[in-house]
Amino acid sequence: MSRNASISNKVKSAIGKVGLGLMTAQSAIMCATLPVNAMQLDTVTVNTNQQNPFDGIGKIIALILQVMQYVGLALLLYGVYEIVMGMTAEGQAEKKTKGVIMAAAGIIMASMRVVLRATGLI
Repeated sequence: MSRNASISNKVKSAIGKVGLGLMTAQSAIMCATLPVNAMQLDTVTVNTNQQNPFDGIGKIIALILQVMQYVGLALLLYGVYEIVMGMTAEGQAEKKTKGVIMAAAGIIMASMRVVLRATGLI
């Protein structure tokens, strides 16, 4: 009876490992394809005097700027959170300073596309 129980536990463990491996592979595939398919990327044209044969480069730049916008928004929210937490915890000025730096970096990153368009670089 004990031998059958140990074989049953080994089979259940093997099935669980295979299932976990399949779920991990499925998650990896979904995570790799979902953001690219979900984003509606606009193209960025680089201003030059000649014809631009690098349309693919414009799409890559647009993707990088889109990612920078999302990361900048996350940094901005984290910075605001740190500022609020620094105000609630007395005597921890470094939290407020860290929050201000994070929020400023977030604003810069989130507005990079606007700055580049205003200067005429894209």
